[in-house]
Amino acid sequence: MRNKLNRKRVRVFQACLGQGLVEYGLVLALVAVVAIGGLTLVGNNVNDIFSSLTKDMESTAKAPATANAAGGNCSNCGGGAPY
Repeated sequence: MRNKLNRKRVRVFQACLGQGLVEYGLVLALVAVVAIGGLTLVGNNVNDIFSSLTKDMESTAKAPATANAAGGNCSNCGGGAPY
């Protein structure tokens, strides 16, 4: 009798686990669909923003070095001590 009851508990527990996995799968699929839809809608805008940032960073990197970047004195320390 006890063995029969234990087997029934195991079946009920396994059925609950299966149901939970299906629900997690459905939620994951919904999140994926929403993410893909959102990225499709704003994808071009994000691409334009990153392209603009890249151009700005490239132009900053090509700018001539200042005196401080070349090893000059620190103008913020008051005494003009080298840093």
